[in-house]
Amino acid sequence: MDLNNEKSITATGLDEYFIVPKKVMNCIKGMNEGEIKLFLYLCANGSCTTSEAASALGMSKDEFEAAVGYLRGARLFEVSKSSDEPKKKMAQASLIQSYDGEIIADALEKNEEFKFVASVAAECLGKANLNRNDLNSLYNLFDYVGLDAKFICGVIHYCVEKGKTSMQYIMKTALSLSDSGVNTYEQLEDYLKQKEEANTEISKFKSLCGFGNRALSSKEEKFFTRWFEEMRYGFEVVRLAYEVTVDKTHEINFNYMGKILENWFAAGHRSVADIKNNSRKPSGKATSDSFEVDDFVAAALKKSGY
Repeated sequence: MDLNNEKSITATGLDEYFIVPKKVMNCIKGMNEGEIKLFLYLCANGSCTTSEAASALGMSKDEFEAAVGYLRGARLFEVSKSSDEPKKKMAQASLIQSYDGEIIADALEKNEEFKFVASVAAECLGKANLNRNDLNSLYNLFDYVGLDAKFICGVIHYCVEKGKTSMQYIMKTALSLSDSGVNTYEQLEDYLKQKEEANTEISKFKSLCGFGNRALSSKEEKFFTRWFEEMRYGFEVVRLAYEVTVDKTHEINFNYMGKILENWFAAGHRSVADIKNNSRKPSGKATSDSFEVDDFVAAALKKSGY
């Protein structure tokens, strides 16, 4: 088409039409194909479920979520939960909404809870004013993910106490906790209490191994997280597995220890008393790779005074 030769363009078939809000013209230049398709679909249908829209438009999950993120951030539509869905969205770090500056400014002025979150963040991070990216990240947690203001503030305090002051780390931590089911301040308190207890037990075990104050390797950290946080074993149980391992292999072998602890955990043994009460002699000659280690368990129990 020759744009120098001006022509009139008229839409046809307007006997069945739908309304497009004028404010879309403020951002239509920056919209990609998927965002435009989704916006027009919503204008035509009024409301629908996310699964219905994605299916009707033939969009992949990533394309659809990205389009939802853009349009919602631009306040061109709202997303609400279905009656049979949980209140909190399963958070994904890749689905960060980009909010218009006016939206965030309006929230800071009119929403006391978000204003409180921003104030706490600025104080904890030692900033006179949070920048736009910081505010956008916090508003994602508050508005899009739907996290409680007190919970977000608790996560900020936790991260800062660990020496982690980047907003990216704070957001990643909040999203990870949310995805694991920790969504309220009360749940966060319980989680941090368990974490503190586990760290105390880990410190005892590091001393036993002669690690001193050195940082754990990533592999060691995975073992310790599994034993002390996920299994929630105390120092005494892990020490018993350590004694059995050293007596049998003559070295500190975390792979071997891990298998012993996994076997105890699968058998329902949660304390040294459980292990002592349920230890038994192997029924036959144990092979070199067998984990019928009851003789070594008995020796370790005796050595430890149980």
